[in-house]
Amino acid sequence: MVLASFVVAALASCGDDQPTGPGDYPDVRGSWSGQYSVTDCEALTGIDPFFCTDVFFDGRSLVLDVVLDQSNERVTGNATQGSIAGQVSGTVDMSGLITLGGTIGVDAIATTTIEAWETELNGDRLEGFWEFLVEDNQDLGFGSALVTATMTLLAPNVPNILGCPTESSVALTDSINGLLAAGDCMLSDTTYYDLFEMDVQVGDSVEFRMVSQDFNPFLIVTDIDGEPLNAGGALGDSVASVGMLASVDEKWLIVTNTLLVYQYGDYRLITTEVNGAAASSSVVLRRAPLENRLNLGGVRWPDPSDKQSARELLDATFASPAGAAAIKKLKGIDR
Repeated sequence: MVLASFVVAALASCGDDQPTGPGDYPDVRGSWSGQYSVTDCEALTGIDPFFCTDVFFDGRSLVLDVVLDQSNERVTGNATQGSIAGQVSGTVDMSGLITLGGTIGVDAIATTTIEAWETELNGDRLEGFWEFLVEDNQDLGFGSALVTATMTLLAPNVPNILGCPTESSVALTDSINGLLAAGDCMLSDTTYYDLFEMDVQVGDSVEFRMVSQDFNPFLIVTDIDGEPLNAGGALGDSVASVGMLASVDEKWLIVTNTLLVYQYGDYRLITTEVNGAAASSSVVLRRAPLENRLNLGGVRWPDPSDKQSARELLDATFASPAGAAAIKKLKGIDR
C-alpha cells in the first residue's frame, strides 16, 4: 500500500512537468508567425561592423516563427529565426503579457541569445519587442552585437505573407492611399511592402494599378497561400499594372511593393472591375490559378569564401524563407 502510494505520488510529480493547458491564464498556445523590425543595433566586439550596417540595419524587417505550449503561467516552445532555431521558455501573466528567454542556433553560423522579450496577447496577435545578443560562431568578422526590435506575431487564422498581415480588404473597384516606409514588412530582397486582400468569385475580372511618384512600384497578386499568380512593374515606370480573371471562388492577396531596394514613399492602389472584358490598359488578364506558379521559396546559400559571400551567408541565415534570388527573378531584375 505504501509502495503504491509512492508510485502514484511519483507519477503525479512527473505530470507536473508536462503542459496542462492555460488554466485561468490567457491561452497563448499555438503557432505564431510574424516579422520584427530592427530599431537599434549595437556592435559590441569584432573588427568589421557590417552586421549592423548590412544585415540588421535600422528599419530592417525579418521573419520570426514561434510555437508555444503552456502549463498555467509557464510557457515553453521553440523559436525559428531564419534558418536557425532553438528552445524558449518563460511566463504569461493574467493580462496576457509574455516574457521569454532562450538561445537560438547554438550550433549554427551565429547564436542568438534572447536578452529581453515582452509581447502582449491582443486578440489573434502577439505585439511587443525583443532584444537579442548575436555572437559570431565562424569568425565572419562582426564578433557580437546587441539588436533591439519591435515585433508582431500572428495566429494561423490571420491572412499573411511571410508573417505580414493584410492592411485591409479591397473591393473589386476601389482606391486606397498607402505609404511604404522603414519598419514596414520586407521581402528577402530587402524591399518594403504592404499587403491587402480581395475576395473574388468565378468570372470576376479585375485590373490592379499601383501608382507612385516616389518610387518604381511593383505589384504581386497571390493566392491565400502566398503563391504568386501574376505580377507587374518595370524600371522607370510610375505605374505597375496587373490584370486578373478568377477561375475559382477564392481570396487574393495583393502585395504593393517597390521594384528596387532603398525605395519608399506614397502610393495609390486602384482596382477596377472590368466585367470579363479586356483590361482598360494594355495589361492582359491572366486567369488564376496559373499552372506553373513561381515559388518565392528557396534561399540561395553562398559559399563563405570571401568577405562579401560571408555577409550574404549571414544575411541568408537570418532572412525569411523567401529567397532574394527568386524575388528578383519574379521582378525580372538582378540588382
